[in-house]
Amino acid sequence: MRKEYWASHFDEDSNWRFCGCGYLNCDKNFSCGPYARYPYIIHKVLNGRGYYEVRGKKYSLSANDAFIILPRDAALYYSDPDDPWTFCWICFTGDFVEKHLEKAGIDKDDLKVTVNNNIFENKIKEILERCVDKKENPTAAYFEGCVMECFSAIEESAGNGGGKKFNRQIDGAVAFIDFHCAEGISVSEISEYLGVDRSRVYRLFKDKFGISPEKYILKQRIEKAKTLIANGEPLKSAAYSVGINDVYYFSKLFKKLEGITPSAYKNSVLPKNSK
Repeated sequence: MRKEYWASHFDEDSNWRFCGCGYLNCDKNFSCGPYARYPYIIHKVLNGRGYYEVRGKKYSLSANDAFIILPRDAALYYSDPDDPWTFCWICFTGDFVEKHLEKAGIDKDDLKVTVNNNIFENKIKEILERCVDKKENPTAAYFEGCVMECFSAIEESAGNGGGKKFNRQIDGAVAFIDFHCAEGISVSEISEYLGVDRSRVYRLFKDKFGISPEKYILKQRIEKAKTLIANGEPLKSAAYSVGINDVYYFSKLFKKLEGITPSAYKNSVLPKNSK
């Protein structure tokens, strides 16, 4: 199975460009190269085995290994005939790339790194679903964010300090909740997104916020509802917009967390002539 997306446009004022990404389930005869390319390309092996040859070195690769192809390097990579691999990839150009490769502990003498989380492949999957399956046309800023998340996945696995790793994980979880909290998001989905177990997610939130991830999700829903109410949204609509379809439960939860009912909050924040 091959699935890929190539960008047809980019921001000409930017010093970087997302070029494309994809997923490929290879057969035993798969081989690519040797030839040089102009963007940077990062592949992550999802399963199986393969080999990467560049600059006189040969890398043996298996699940969770990633390899980087640098611009103008004549690179060759191919499947292990007895255990052909499946990989995903993303390619891009940019002045910022060298800095992030250095932060991830990658240099030109060692172009292989292990990535022990699912963030990289989840981001590739998201791009393909939006751009190939749904035929959406996201902005250049969206693609830049995707590239940066792929780098974060690699930097996290590089082990550049426990504190930095902790911050990236909790920041990623918070961003994921912020985007999906109206969809009935679960801790299991956060766990899958980060590529860590549920107990790790629980510890992240207890250490950072002093509450469980479930309580954090509820707090975020109520905070979003407060913003909607303050902007004049009807209470029922505000509840539905944050994924709570039972208005009675919404009112009970709101009062438990805020100390007042949604109606009382509305009366406190809106001018009388707008209620």
